[in-house]
Amino acid sequence: MTIDKTWAGFVVGLVMPVITTLLFFKFAYHGQLPLFDFLAQMMTIGGMGMLLAVSCLPNLALFTVLAYTDRLKISRGLFLATLIYAFAIVVVKFVL
Repeated sequence: MTIDKTWAGFVVGLVMPVITTLLFFKFAYHGQLPLFDFLAQMMTIGGMGMLLAVSCLPNLALFTVLAYTDRLKISRGLFLATLIYAFAIVVVKFVL
């Protein structure tokens, strides 16, 4: 049984960048700051937009796989969530 619902793709699209950010913090960041201080420092130095953009890359890969395998409803939800992240990236990068 496959799940091909728009809401499922939307939820996965919202959660996957958060998980990617946590994995980045756990395995790639070698500093001494806790997570929320790390995020505050990223905001201070202007790196939050880049962190959000890199965190959305798995969404792009999953969208490609889902669209290729004709799971169009779930890929539509994933695309919508990624658009919301793209809007957040623009706001963080150019407004804040």
